[in-house]
Amino acid sequence: MPRPLRFDPPGALHHLMIRGVEKRTIFLDDDDRWDFLERLARLLAELGFVCLAWAFLPNHVHLLVRRQDRGLPQLMARLTGGYAQYFNRKYTRVGHLFQGRYRSRLVEDDADLGGVLAYVLANPVRHRLIRLDELPAFPWSMYGAFCGARPAYGFEAISSVRGWLEGRPGLEVALRSQLAAGDPRDAALEPPEGRALAVWIEETCLRHGLSRATLGSRQRAAASVREELGWRAREAGISNRALARMLGISEGAVRLARRRALVRTGV
Repeated sequence: MPRPLRFDPPGALHHLMIRGVEKRTIFLDDDDRWDFLERLARLLAELGFVCLAWAFLPNHVHLLVRRQDRGLPQLMARLTGGYAQYFNRKYTRVGHLFQGRYRSRLVEDDADLGGVLAYVLANPVRHRLIRLDELPAFPWSMYGAFCGARPAYGFEAISSVRGWLEGRPGLEVALRSQLAAGDPRDAALEPPEGRALAVWIEETCLRHGLSRATLGSRQRAAASVREELGWRAREAGISNRALARMLGISEGAVRLARRRALVRTGV
């Protein structure tokens, strides 16, 4: 059965999300993020889209865009297709990088727009990548430009967002409140070493040609990766329980991997 066409009239405002296949990391370093950002800026200008908010997370991207003349399929096909070719070429990999079609939701009204703005701008905080007080300096979202912490990029419609909020003071208060609600200060954040390890897990799997879903298997390559990850986690002070949760395997498997790593390294 053919997939249904998306409702995409000119002037429509869309909240878009793309995610790595199997939730895998799509940005392994800042060069990757800059490539995606520059590609996005170029295509938005070329195809006549306006961007009201954006945020990059390790394994997914959020965009809030208004279309003009061209439709979403052309924008997203060129954006994801071009970046996937760059990523696969750089990391010597093949196959899909993104999980299925992009997700798209039409923004219905002003109240909905306020909620989507807050959701996109605070996404790095909501995913515990950073704290709320670090959000203005976070380089991979539009929030820094929105609050005046950095100059706006050419494709960021900051004046449009501020103009929209000026006539609706109640919605600006609600927006600030929703941003603050995304601060997980009262939750146990992963330590910086843990966040670095999460990225390192993806890099290690990619280097060995494995997906995270196979880390618990009996494959020799999977066992080697477990040992490597176990050793790195030990150096970072990550507990067996925390590493097991991150890898989706048992604590016993983590202990065995660490013992083997100790024997192999002679430490």
